[in-house]
Amino acid sequence: MNDSNKPLSMCANPKQLTSNQIYESLSPELLTPEQACEFLNLKRSMLRSLIFKRAIPVVRIGRCLRFSKSELIIWLKEKGLTA
Repeated sequence: MNDSNKPLSMCANPKQLTSNQIYESLSPELLTPEQACEFLNLKRSMLRSLIFKRAIPVVRIGRCLRFSKSELIIWLKEKGLTA
């Protein structure tokens, strides 16, 4: 098993984790913009508009945008919609 396949707790030095390894460990919960569009059945332009208006929950990791799947589900329920 190489380091990229190990859970975060099994890595030798947590300070040496790459952002990709961190994202992969959280990937069941965090979605990329493309995955969020697919999950919400939205066009990318609509998702960008919602982000710009701060109308959708988004997580910023450095310059990257990620979407918490559980927060999106709550957001949809608040809007009276389903995924």
